[in-house]
Amino acid sequence: MLEAHGPISPPHRWSIMSPGSASGSSLAHASPAACPPETDTRNMRLLRTTLAAAALTLLALSTPSIASAQGLPTDAMQARVDSIIATHGGEQVAWNEISWDQGAVVATLSPESEVSSRSISALAAGNCESGRYCAYSRINYGGDKLTFSACPATNTSFGAIGQARSISNNRGSSTVRAYAGTTLKNTISTGSGAANVTGITRITCS
Repeated sequence: MLEAHGPISPPHRWSIMSPGSASGSSLAHASPAACPPETDTRNMRLLRTTLAAAALTLLALSTPSIASAQGLPTDAMQARVDSIIATHGGEQVAWNEISWDQGAVVATLSPESEVSSRSISALAAGNCESGRYCAYSRINYGGDKLTFSACPATNTSFGAIGQARSISNNRGSSTVRAYAGTTLKNTISTGSGAANVTGITRITCS
């Protein structure tokens, strides 16, 4: 039988050193092998491919928001335009605009995102084109807008935007008046507006 004489040393990995590195064929502990250059190249290519795919995914996710912010056409908006033209006539001149009488009256339809986020502190004449007077479907000059250029004139139809809840006068030297039936509700001088009106059936410019 074999008898153990003292503790048994754990196994070692060994390699034979090349001639000249030590005398004779001495034994030395093996060192781990370095990664070949081909492996580094493959890893770099994989990393670049992964980053490129991630960038494309982020771009695709952000595209609808960008389109919405830039006011690109949507099916819902086109349906609104088609419905108004079918009821009130007019000609579509932009993705959200309808014109009557060769531009004397223009309806600008506001996307819901813009309507909900519009600040109530918007200036009266700020979003009504110079030389025009405007009626809005919401208070504080928000929502859909009818822009009028003819003066003197009497305008009695707000059906394209539903109702007139605020009015702005951005003409150079004209007065706009808002009536509920025969009752004068507001007198709007140049560069000013009425931010909250109700029951308006006609507006005049003189």
